[in-house]
Amino acid sequence: LGYAFRDVRVEPKISASLAVPLVARGEAIGSLGMTYFASAVSRADAVRRYVPELQKAARSIERKVEDLSRRRYS
Repeated sequence: LGYAFRDVRVEPKISASLAVPLVARGEAIGSLGMTYFASAVSRADAVRRYVPELQKAARSIERKVEDLSRRRYS
């Protein structure tokens, strides 16, 4: 799906976390995530509202990492 939630059994249960992968040169290099109060936003709303923005930010970070890698190894 391109995103993941923190397991609901993990403490603190009053919050939820959502993350997208960071991939550079075909390899996972990390993740970009956010944590929010679970009572403030439903999972469906979090996906709709925040996943596109997280993915956009992740693509930007990935491009910068790849640019740095090219400069370093060129």
